[in-house]
Amino acid sequence: MSQLATSLPKRDDKDSCAATVGYVLKRFPSLSQTFILNEILELEREGVALEIFSLLEPNDALRHDMIRRVRGSVTYLPHDFAAKEWTIREERCRDGTVRERRFEELVPGEEGVRASSLRLKAVALAALAPLRGVRHLHAHFGTAATTVAMLAGQLAGIPYSFTAHAKDIYHESVDRALLRQKISRANFVVTVSDYNRQHLAAVAGEALAGKILRLYNGIDLTRFRPDPAIEREASLILAVGRLVEKKGLLHLVHACRLLADWKSSFRCLIVGDGPERPSLSERIGALGLNDRVILMGAHTQEWLLETLKRATVLVLPSVVSATGDRDGLPTVLLEALGVGLPAISTAVAGIPEIIDHEETGLLVPPADPERLARAIQELLTRPALRQRLGRQGRSKAENAFDIRKNAAVLRDLFSRTAVDQALLQPAMK
Repeated sequence: MSQLATSLPKRDDKDSCAATVGYVLKRFPSLSQTFILNEILELEREGVALEIFSLLEPNDALRHDMIRRVRGSVTYLPHDFAAKEWTIREERCRDGTVRERRFEELVPGEEGVRASSLRLKAVALAALAPLRGVRHLHAHFGTAATTVAMLAGQLAGIPYSFTAHAKDIYHESVDRALLRQKISRANFVVTVSDYNRQHLAAVAGEALAGKILRLYNGIDLTRFRPDPAIEREASLILAVGRLVEKKGLLHLVHACRLLADWKSSFRCLIVGDGPERPSLSERIGALGLNDRVILMGAHTQEWLLETLKRATVLVLPSVVSATGDRDGLPTVLLEALGVGLPAISTAVAGIPEIIDHEETGLLVPPADPERLARAIQELLTRPALRQRLGRQGRSKAENAFDIRKNAAVLRDLFSRTAVDQALLQPAMK
């Protein structure tokens, strides 16, 4: 057995043979990817056995308290090239056979897979997954994690699927031929908006479009709900997201300068971290907004939940970046709807599938600080409009973004695959 496998806790025979879904992720846990954590927790709540395989170790010192609720074990796949000397031991639960093969025998020569470290991780995953009873692999994001799931699935004879989000399908660096290959080999592909589904169908071609399914991210509406006991802070503008170009936060800073010029009373909190923090901080200072616009850094979801309940309006001025990257289905907008907080955003990618203009929030053109400022001012000064949008937003969250409804669809897809695998096992012996 490989060094990696022997370092992990052993399971009893019954558990090792149970049908399990292996989640393949670039990094787990990740502070900014609460949508994955929400999905994992809900699937486990519904009785799905999960094993989590992470390509990289976490780089966030801060962690959400909810991480402690994850029941599945997390395995960090190797990146040490000395592992080329491994002998991989493979065991089959059904017939008890054991075989050993050297790493070099298992390395696939997959065209288009440039990084040999990904092949290393795929071999380790292919060796470990059957030992954990994994009958289906599911990756999030169509880039490295899906590459590893695809190659490991080929080696171990395990089907795979993946969820496509945003940067992994829109960024200019995306290898469309490889993405098409991943779609072709997957049992099914999930993506988080109809906008994304149309894009992926165009990439994949008509023959493969039928295996691409739209399934919205969901949130726990028992946690994200209005709380009349918490008084909203007057004129508190909240913005949440990684500090990257596609979030459009520079336009929010300029909109705040206009609000100040118009003598509006407000305070703006920008929550998150990322490469644009220095430039945002410099612009805030240059515009004389240090006392009005505050960069809060990253915070836990628990802190964010309480702040969403205190804010007056949430603003997410998303844009398409110079590299083609854009938001898929921003989780913070779903969370705002859940707590009844009116939101302002832009008609970019899947956002209009969350916000119906003047029904569940307001939409403004991207990269337009003046229109953004006017929309913010409208909500700051019209409490009746805020209340109506908040009520209707909550109703939309209940209808379209309930994690219990949406994760159940994914659970059923996994169950079908597990049944198919069980039926195929006798033929594979």
